[in-house]
Amino acid sequence: MERAAEFGLIDPYDVRCGNVHFAPNARNHYDNPVGVTVQTTCHDWWSTPGGQNDPRTAFDTSLLDVYAQYYDCGGPWQVFWMQSWPGLGNQKLDPQGQAVRSWWPYLFY
Repeated sequence: MERAAEFGLIDPYDVRCGNVHFAPNARNHYDNPVGVTVQTTCHDWWSTPGGQNDPRTAFDTSLLDVYAQYYDCGGPWQVFWMQSWPGLGNQKLDPQGQAVRSWWPYLFY
C-alpha cells in the first residue's frame, strides 16, 4: 500500500515565515540548511492589511549567525522568528484594517 500522505509537493508553496519547528527554508523538523535560500515575509510581516501583499525577501541561515550564542535547541531560529512578530506599538493592520495587537501578552497568559 502506498502512503501518499507522507510525501508530497505543494507548488507553489508560500512559506511566509515558518513556525517554531520549521525555518522557512527547512526541509524537515529543526533543519537549518546552509545554502538554501527561499523568499519569505519574515522581515516585514503583515506590512500590508492582513498580510496579503507583504513583500518577500530572501531568507537563508546566514541571517541567523548573529544569534549563534543561543544555539541550543534551535535558538538562532527561535530568536529571529519571535523578533519578527508584531510587538508593542507596531503599525500592522489586520484584514479589516484594524490595528494588530502585540502578540507577546498572549504567550504568557
